Amino acid sequence: TRFQKDELGDLSHTFNDMMETLQEMNAGKLVQEQLFPKAPLALGEFRVTGRSQPATHLGGDYFDYVRIGDDRLLVLIGDVTGHGIPAALVMAMSKAIVATSVGPGASPEDLLTKMNATITAVMRRKRMMTVGLLWVDIPRSEILYFHHGHTLPLIWRRDGAMEFIKATGYPLGVGQGFRVQPIPVTLAPGERLVLYSDGLVESLGQDGARDG
Repeated sequence: TRFQKDELGDLSHTFNDMMETLQEMNAGKLVQEQLFPKAPLALGEFRVTGRSQPATHLGGDYFDYVRIGDDRLLVLIGDVTGHGIPAALVMAMSKAIVATSVGPGASPEDLLTKMNATITAVMRRKRMMTVGLLWVDIPRSEILYFHHGHTLPLIWRRDGAMEFIKATGYPLGVGQGFRVQPIPVTLAPGERLVLYSDGLVESLGQDGARDG
């Protein structure tokens, strides 16, 4: 019947539109993957590595680590609210800010302030980004942690015990109420500091086992 033909035609157009969208998202995923560090980084007594395994084709999870000269190390993890292309764009914008802001004389306070101002102005509070940032002074073995609404990091002690770093702070992009406040962190040789996004928490069962 004509109705069936029209219905099949609508389904065909919908399917084609979906395929085009998936192709665009796959291309976006490939571009997004290029924004993450490609290999572990070692500097002095510190070593950092990271991995991203998104649940969707495009997401707002972001991590980065950058060597600043011979005596500084920046480690950053973030999570943009929402999913899809809008979240991925904020993630890419954040990467650009980090890439153009780290260098001689850089400071975590300036970087976070710039990221907050940019996200607030561009996204107009339609998107926020949680951030956890580590600033490591290699010669002094000093670590500062800056918390902005992200999942609390874990310290993995040498005896196998784990403890959260206690911190509070607003995400980037909220505008009012933003402030930068460092938290000193002490690590002994052989201990690890674990940064992660809430996607990892959501993928685990209450007993710590992965669902399914």
